[in-house]
Amino acid sequence: MLGSRRNLPAPMILTVVGLGAFITALDQTVVVTALPSVMLDLKIPLSQLDRASWIITAYLLGYTVAMPLIGRLADVYGYSRVYQVSLAVFCIGTVLVAVSANLEWMVGARVIQAVGGGATVPIGMAIAASALPRRQLGLALAVVGGAAEAGSMLGPAYGGAIIELLGWRWIFWLNVPQSAVIFLALLWLPNQPNRQARVDYLGGTLLVGTLVVLSMALSRGGLFTLSSPQPFILGGVGLVLALGLVLVERRVQHPLLAPMLFRSVAFVLANVTQLLVGVSLIIAMVTIPLMANTVMGKDPLTGALWLLRMTGVIPVGAVVGGLLLGKGGARPVVVIGL
Repeated sequence: MLGSRRNLPAPMILTVVGLGAFITALDQTVVVTALPSVMLDLKIPLSQLDRASWIITAYLLGYTVAMPLIGRLADVYGYSRVYQVSLAVFCIGTVLVAVSANLEWMVGARVIQAVGGGATVPIGMAIAASALPRRQLGLALAVVGGAAEAGSMLGPAYGGAIIELLGWRWIFWLNVPQSAVIFLALLWLPNQPNRQARVDYLGGTLLVGTLVVLSMALSRGGLFTLSSPQPFILGGVGLVLALGLVLVERRVQHPLLAPMLFRSVAFVLANVTQLLVGVSLIIAMVTIPLMANTVMGKDPLTGALWLLRMTGVIPVGAVVGGLLLGKGGARPVVVIGL
């Protein structure tokens, strides 16, 4: 156990991994208020909003894919070491985003940034869990998960404030010293690799391919008007990759996505529900600041504060829902929430 050899006290460890989760989750949504400024600076016309939205999508996609894959790498090579490498990747991506000169460069840099950032939540939870007694496992998971949730909710307001004071590029430059402090703190944690564990690289590759291709299919024009075959071709390729992923995961000894999870109706329905809720939220997060800035002529901070009226109460709902969960079960809480 990491906790038996740590050189930092448990509260400090929780603070470090909580800050890591907060900073990287912040970058999921910090761009939504910056998008109008970015489009203006990079000379992207408003008619190409679907292309510009990949600045947001690229990070969310990379962040999601990195969680299971890099989390598994940490099981093999050690939590603190992989966490440090992930922070370094996040910083490199952050700098590349900050110096972006065009949309393609920025989208690619956001993917690099997300791959590093997505590792902070699963690895942070593992480090936090190892720092506390088993009876406090819930606290460890809540600290990291809550920090990530707070980061994603506060991202638009933070981004709006920084844009008003310094400009959109400083949203990313400020990540570098923050990440450096966390990186240095991790030097005081021991690293315990497990060379007997295995990483499902083929499954990870298929997962990345599936999500990327399906995302491209959904973002193509002509999907709903049937005016272009592109989205349907890409969708077909994505489904083939998804089928390949299922077949591989059923056969490998150490699957990245355990097939047994998908035999649970509750697990599947919970993830589908979360997907649909996430789609609704991200649409609002993009359109509200954009409308405030481009249609109504408001500054980025005003758009962020408008959005905060919705996102600000989400953590409250999460806490209340968690308290009610133990009293009435999951089904009534989810139904009332929806």
